[in-house]
Amino acid sequence: MSKIISYPELFDLIPQRFPALLVDRIEVSDEAGKYRALKNVTVNEHYFVGHFPNNPIMPGVLQLAAVAQVAGAAFKLEGGKGTPWVRKINKMRFKNPVLPGDQLIIELSISEVTEKSAQVSATAKNSHGKVCSIVTLTLGTLECTPIEPSVLIPETLPEFAEYKEKVMDTNAISASIPHRFPFQFIDNVIHMEDMHIVGEKLVSINEPYSQNYIPPSPVLPVSVLTETCAQLGCVYMLAQPENKNKIGLFVSIEEAEFFRPAVPGDLLTIDFKLDFLKSRLGRGICKVYCGTELKAELAMAFALVDKEA
Repeated sequence: MSKIISYPELFDLIPQRFPALLVDRIEVSDEAGKYRALKNVTVNEHYFVGHFPNNPIMPGVLQLAAVAQVAGAAFKLEGGKGTPWVRKINKMRFKNPVLPGDQLIIELSISEVTEKSAQVSATAKNSHGKVCSIVTLTLGTLECTPIEPSVLIPETLPEFAEYKEKVMDTNAISASIPHRFPFQFIDNVIHMEDMHIVGEKLVSINEPYSQNYIPPSPVLPVSVLTETCAQLGCVYMLAQPENKNKIGLFVSIEEAEFFRPAVPGDLLTIDFKLDFLKSRLGRGICKVYCGTELKAELAMAFALVDKEA
């Protein structure tokens, strides 16, 4: 017989807390490794204020975060140890938007579970049965990944050191993309030309998402890091005059690997090179550095739609 897990028991299985908690209920199936979960998407979700004003859509990366939280709970129930953390996204497709008033239902399978890792596949649907996203990923644990910084301010890679002036500050970025607090993550753009954009993201303990983990350490969630990369790509596309009055939507994450979490005090340099760009679709490779250390590498695609759409 299946078992329903709700609060307060879920607090023991999911380390995230407000405002990053994205699971309301989990059903453990009779079938080994099979789970279903529910997230009620209310108009009061804090991120709708910034994504997007007057056109609220649940960010695709928060579907990823919800899946990761269910996967983390399943990982613990299946015998995994430590704090779950997404190490790789093998592929993720975004099919339909999730809107205020929807119920997000996640169907998840977990396999190859060890104490330190697991393989996960999941489909997220709305209450009308429409598929919203499909993802396969690999879980690891934070305890297996060095987190604590060794220097106060790391040295910058030489190729980034030449970008001494801001191309866009936060005001210019806000004029280019529709994202707003608490869901605007790019702090500066330091280079932009010829299908290439470089931006900066400063990570602080004061950010709500930096506080979403209980021990071993606060880290920037993989979902927020992924969104930051996508926003940088959208800055490039939406800065083009022909794309005025458009918004950017995630289409897919083709592949992503997260080598080490970003922590408060990090200055992330995000190097996004587009390898395909047409009027409605962009695709590129994004590398995220802290100093000379490669934190993550992602291949992603996104589309432009009219703001009214």
